[in-house]
Amino acid sequence: MKIGIIGAGKIGGTVGRLWSKAGHQLRFGTRHPEQLAPLAAELGASAGTPEEAVAFAEVVLLAVPLKRSARSLTASGSSLAPRSTTREWVPRTCAAR
Repeated sequence: MKIGIIGAGKIGGTVGRLWSKAGHQLRFGTRHPEQLAPLAAELGASAGTPEEAVAFAEVVLLAVPLKRSARSLTASGSSLAPRSTTREWVPRTCAAR
């Protein structure tokens, strides 16, 4: 499966390692993709902007601190909309629960 991971810190990097070992294709998306070259090379993944990670992926993991999640989602823009027209996409946040 193609997985986009927005954020490559402790959570994104750890989950990325596990998914890589399971055979998934990964693309990390961060504000500074050039800094991820060592991690990407280690995992056989690629690195780019959050928008590129979303465009690449079938599934997206948002692994950023909560206070930056709204900014990360806004930066990814409409590329997070569903790729299928059979279901309606409704964004949910922790506050909505």
